[in-house]
Amino acid sequence: MRTNSPPAAQADGGFPTDFFSDPTRTLPERDEGEDGDEDAEMADGTTPTAPASAPQPKSVLDDEWAAFQQTVLQPSAQPDPAQSQQEAFARATVFAEPQLITNGATSGFPAEPEPEPELTEEQRAEQERRRKEVEDRELIMDRLLEEERAQEEADERVSALKGRLEMLKRQREAKKGKKAAK
Repeated sequence: MRTNSPPAAQADGGFPTDFFSDPTRTLPERDEGEDGDEDAEMADGTTPTAPASAPQPKSVLDDEWAAFQQTVLQPSAQPDPAQSQQEAFARATVFAEPQLITNGATSGFPAEPEPEPELTEEQRAEQERRRKEVEDRELIMDRLLEEERAQEEADERVSALKGRLEMLKRQREAKKGKKAAK
């Protein structure tokens, strides 16, 4: 049931002053210098005044909010240029392109590839013989693998044919059993 009591006074945020049960949970009060207050001005140039609310105890969060507003949202007096320049240099990030610095040392890498020593006829013949042996071994291994594959395929075919032969024998025996039963 509704009573005919007068509505509670509203704060700047649009909420009644007693809307929040916890006084620390209220919306921060807006300053007159913020945007949007121009709309609140009356036609005669005066600004409406909000009803004064009871002073509320300040919490740590309120103090932090006030400090934030002072430093970021409302930069008051401009600090002297020397101090702001010093802060800018203190917060600056420096980027530099990498540069190759050589001091004549090769840093463990040879400057030019060393030429291979000249091989004698005997050494060349030995290398050629080793290369041919390796190629022959590879060919032999390839042939063995191919023969093994062929043998496995043949074994699979034989087992498939044996299975088919057994199936045909069973069918023939089943037909003979049916004829004998008649």
